[in-house]
Formats: sequence, structure tokens, C-alpha cells
Amino acid sequence: MTLNASCYNSSTKKYRWQTNSVPKRTADSALPSTILPQTSQDVPKVRHKVSVMIEKCNNNATNSDLVTCQDRLKTLAFGSEIAFVQISLVIFDQMISNLTHKSHKGGIIMFSKSLKFAVALGAAIALPGAAFASDVPESDDPIIIVQNNWTSQLVLSTVVGKVLEEMGYTVEYAPSDSQLQFKAIADGDMHFQVEAWEGSMKGAFEKAVAEDGMIDAGTHDAATREEWWVPAYVADSCPGLPDWKALDACAEIFAVAETAPKGRFVGPPADWGKNYAERVKALGMNFEAINVGQAATLWAELDAAVAKNEPIVLFNWTPNFIEAKTPGMFIDFPEPEGDKCANDASWGINPDMVNDCGAPRSGWLKKAAWSGLADEFPAAWSIMQKVNFNNSQIAAASLLVDVDGMSVEEAADKWIADNADVIASWK
Repeated sequence: MTLNASCYNSSTKKYRWQTNSVPKRTADSALPSTILPQTSQDVPKVRHKVSVMIEKCNNNATNSDLVTCQDRLKTLAFGSEIAFVQISLVIFDQMISNLTHKSHKGGIIMFSKSLKFAVALGAAIALPGAAFASDVPESDDPIIIVQNNWTSQLVLSTVVGKVLEEMGYTVEYAPSDSQLQFKAIADGDMHFQVEAWEGSMKGAFEKAVAEDGMIDAGTHDAATREEWWVPAYVADSCPGLPDWKALDACAEIFAVAETAPKGRFVGPPADWGKNYAERVKALGMNFEAINVGQAATLWAELDAAVAKNEPIVLFNWTPNFIEAKTPGMFIDFPEPEGDKCANDASWGINPDMVNDCGAPRSGWLKKAAWSGLADEFPAAWSIMQKVNFNNSQIAAASLLVDVDGMSVEEAADKWIADNADVIASWK
């Protein structure tokens, strides 16, 4: 069955079907422009026309009529890529349901045939309310994705960027300080951050949302922890771990020349917003916090200590590749209670100082977005809202670079290939 301009009667506004082979995707087999939506406002009209066609199919009584009906729907589907992309998934599901629940005397129509038809077309169907394929990208301006200086964020931000590029968007990446980034996102200088960690970014994140208009773009399934950490073998020479008081009692075994007799805590890069010197002072610990310049230095220090079986205490976080590579444990500090530890000196062990507690033991991982995304890039915004990672997915992203030695670009490609079902769930 085919449908072309000659099949359309402008006076009756009806279509005459012509028995033929299923048409190829050529100009001759395209639907007339009167049935093709030109703007988003036309979608309801197209859905109505398709619904009417489906209802006629549903009322057919014979097998031969049902075959003809299915061919008509195939013609609509294959006659124009643009037309069918604009048909809602709801309408398509109705079509399949109606076709596959008919009487199948003689075996002319089989469920498997309709199922294969559904699978073949599924990737081309836009979700209800989604932007037209012809309208993406909605703007020639680039989408600017934030990148920070730790591996999982670099890989997963690139994953999101590649998905958007496949949709037709221009994507740029902007390196940023992990604290200053949120004001930049609120101002529209950057557009999307895939990893905002509660333990180190809570204050800056919530301020940007409450005062600057940045959008909380949702929370990942992943549960996070950012804390002091020791390799498992350290417990042999420091009994009582993971309690922080036991660690402090063993401080001297962690001493190095620049901190002796105090123990050295190998802290994260300063721009991660973790001021452990304040915690050390508030809890009266016999340690000195020494920040590294980049995350790679943390792992270099750890590898060197593990190779010699030497005690080390350093900043670590989960999800991360380290948990799969080196057994260890987080140190248990007093648990925070809301914002009291950071803002109320009277709360906690030390009545005269704030920050006398640890980080949340099960923190959130959020996304941050510019408030203008929904208006300027609606299809991209729809994807960003659905982006969601769990602990193992984030750890795997880190492992590809930090253990397997891939570049960020290579790791992003591998992650996408390994998680096609995850990517599909965003669309």
C-alpha cells in the first residue's frame, strides 16, 4: 500500500489507498504535507488522524482487511521519517495492541510479525511531548557542561556530552572550581553539572539554588561518602579503627618529616572545599592536614604506601575505583546533624567551635543546571533530568581511566557501549 500526493482528494479531504508493495523511503512515497506536522502545535492533529486510522483498522473484520490495515500503518510509518517520529508512543502502542489482539485465522498475521515491526520502529518514535527531531537542536548556541578535576566527573560529563552531540547539539566543556561553579551555572555561564557531592559541595550548592536561581536538576541513585580513609592493613598497627579516637591515638605512626611528631593526613585539592584543618583543630587531633594539588597525587601517595606496607591516612570517597583495587575503611567521626555542625558551635563535642564532626555517611549526589535550559534546549533538558547513575556505574567510569589507563574520551566511549540500556532510559 502506498500513499502519495495523487492519493489525496483536496475537496473531500480524504486519502485513497493504493495496493502496492510496502513503499521505500522516497519522495514518491512521502505523505502529503497536509498530514505532516510543521510545528509542535500540529502534533494533536496528526495524533487524531492516526487515531482515526487505527480505529478503522480496529473495526476490520477479515484477515485480508487486517493485512491491508497493517500495510496502511506501515505506509504511514515508512512513508516519511519526519511524520512517524512525530507520532506519540502512546498512539504507537495502541496500534500494536489493536493489531495483535485480532483474530488470526489462517495464520496470516502473527504476533511475532507485529512485534518485530514494533522493535524496528521503536528507536524512531519520539516520546509524548518531546521536541521534534527536525527541531533539535533548538538553538545554535553550545551547551556548556562543567568539568572538574576528578575522574568519574570527567568521564560521565563526557558521556552526557556525547549523548547530546548525537542528538545534534554543539557541546563545549568548561573546567571549573568545585565551589565557584554553582554561581557560574546560576548566571548561565555554564549549563550543566553531572556530579555535585553533598559532603564537599552542600553549602555552595544550596546557596546557589536558594539565592541565585540555579536549578537542582535531580538526585542520582548513588549514595556517597567523602571521608578520611586507611588501607585495611593499617588496622594491624592501630587497634580500634575505624573510630576516630583510635586513629588519633595512633597519630604518630602516620608522621612524616614535615609533620612529626604529628601524623599527616593527606587531604584533597584545596578547591574541593574541604577544610580539614578546621576539623583537626575543633576535635583537638594530633594531625596536620596537607592538601594535594590534584586527585592523581592521592592515588600516587596511596600506591607508594601500599607498596611498602606503610601506614597512611588520606581523603577518599565512594563511589570510586579504589574500593575495587585496595581494601580499606573510612574513619568514623561524629555524625553531623543537619547544618548544626557547620553553623552552631554549641552543637557537638567542642562547644566553642564548629566543624567538630565528620561528613554524612550516606550523602546525596545531585545534578545542577542553568534555569534557562528548559526554554533554550528543551530536548536536552529532558535528557539531563533523566540522567541517573548508581555507585557501580560511577566506580566503573573511574576504573576505566585510573586502572585501565584509558583517556577520558576512550573511557566515555567504552562506558556508553557497556551501558546502552542506561543511555536508552534517558531518552
